[in-house]
Amino acid sequence: MSRLAQLSGTSKATALRWIDYLLDRGLISRQPHPTDLRTAFVELTDKGGRSLRPTSRIPLILPNRSNPNLC
Repeated sequence: MSRLAQLSGTSKATALRWIDYLLDRGLISRQPHPTDLRTAFVELTDKGGRSLRPTSRIPLILPNRSNPNLC
């Protein structure tokens, strides 16, 4: 959950509220790590995937090899 908060630029409390919101609506699932009780896996459900719109996808920014200043 800490990593999700970091990636989204929010606090852990805000990230957890959003995770609970998405879980309650069946858009994501959360599974415990098999050996590390501090860790959980969160993944998009089929319903969550169907609800995504093309404009809501996160862009992937890759380094531009022609410009070494972009990393």
